[in-house]
Amino acid sequence: MKAAFASGMQESISARVTLRDMRAAVFEAVITFMYENATSVPEADIAEVLQAARLLQEQELTNATLNLLIARLSPASCIETWRMGDVLSLPSLAHRAKLFALKHLSEVSAQDSFATLPAAWLHELLRSDELAVAGEQVVYRALQQWYGLQQPSAVAMSDLDLLLRTVRWALLPQETVNEANGDAMVRASADGMAIVAVSFQDALFGRPPKLRKSAAQINQDAMDERLGRRVVHNARLPKSMADKVPADWTARQYWYEKKEKRVWVFAHPIHGEYRSIEMMTLKICTLESVALLDTL
Repeated sequence: MKAAFASGMQESISARVTLRDMRAAVFEAVITFMYENATSVPEADIAEVLQAARLLQEQELTNATLNLLIARLSPASCIETWRMGDVLSLPSLAHRAKLFALKHLSEVSAQDSFATLPAAWLHELLRSDELAVAGEQVVYRALQQWYGLQQPSAVAMSDLDLLLRTVRWALLPQETVNEANGDAMVRASADGMAIVAVSFQDALFGRPPKLRKSAAQINQDAMDERLGRRVVHNARLPKSMADKVPADWTARQYWYEKKEKRVWVFAHPIHGEYRSIEMMTLKICTLESVALLDTL
């Protein structure tokens, strides 16, 4: 708002800003933030508050509203949040909403809003190696769900072909493949059956489709990025250390960028990470002691 009064615009001459089509509840949220530096915005109003903050060039309110939207991401809201980020030219918001959809495709595809997803955005999701699904059939079912909610003439043949190619058919269980052979969606494409057949042919000749990442792996990648480290591939754990690592623990060597050194990290899916064999051993001894006490 300060920018409007200081930029030589009409507002700086008249000392007045006209806010058209802004509801009272939205204006109240803006004023409350400006005077109390607090945001308490109902779910139904948050998009309008963000638009108002952008209009008034209130960067602090924009940031606070963005954080609120990201914190409230859910299967029901992520598509609309993605669209909001695109419409308002907020790439960081669109990116966070897309990441949420990648991690929760099964739940997101069950929402009414999933039908409104543009074909190009759906293609982005389904082709991604970052898609976290329990199995490839989740991807196939999501595509079926989306296609079944579209008007037959609304999906261009070129878009359908691209979407069918995102399914890694050779990873599907046999009973799902049998179902796909009679699927109206697959048969609606002139190349549908050929797309399925080529996927199996590639796998047969040593070019199998890449496995999708699990949700746990995506979380691990996010942690590695936050800690400024990357996995050192093909690193061999010395046998003297390997003998001490239980089967349910994993050992990875990381290169830490800031420290410029390699560190072995020992991790357990429940008990977390430990950066030395001694710390891991101590944790295991503690767990065994607790388990022994529980039996007494």
